Amino acid sequence: MTRLISNLKNAMMIASFALLPFAAVHASAQNGTRVDVPFAFQANHAYLPAGHYRLVENGAVLTFINEDTGKTQAMLLTRDEQGYKELSRGRLEFYVSGNRHMLTDVQFAGSSKQIVLLRQPKAERVVAENATPADATIQIATR
Repeated sequence: MTRLISNLKNAMMIASFALLPFAAVHASAQNGTRVDVPFAFQANHAYLPAGHYRLVENGAVLTFINEDTGKTQAMLLTRDEQGYKELSRGRLEFYVSGNRHMLTDVQFAGSSKQIVLLRQPKAERVVAENATPADATIQIATR
């Protein structure tokens, strides 16, 4: 019985190492881009300072990595929406209210998929529910 368990453990370990190169290929296939944001902003309920960011999209998670420090600033839950026009340059769209900037969605270059942030600030939910126009929206192109 113990020999069977030992053999099973060895087989699982070998299978794990054999599949490791496939995980690396999958990780390199993630969507990513760089962007310079000239103002502090809110994304979901995370507050991010102005700066240079690398964005990495992996499934339902969008990660903001600060280019200057190399540290992850935020990991955000997202929802994908298909059928948008494929862009030659990616973009970030912000809802602006007064001096607050709130990230609402992202689209990567060469993709017809739009990434919408899952948790929107209360002010945005109120605007969406009432169908009243937002104060303003702005778009920033990615590099």
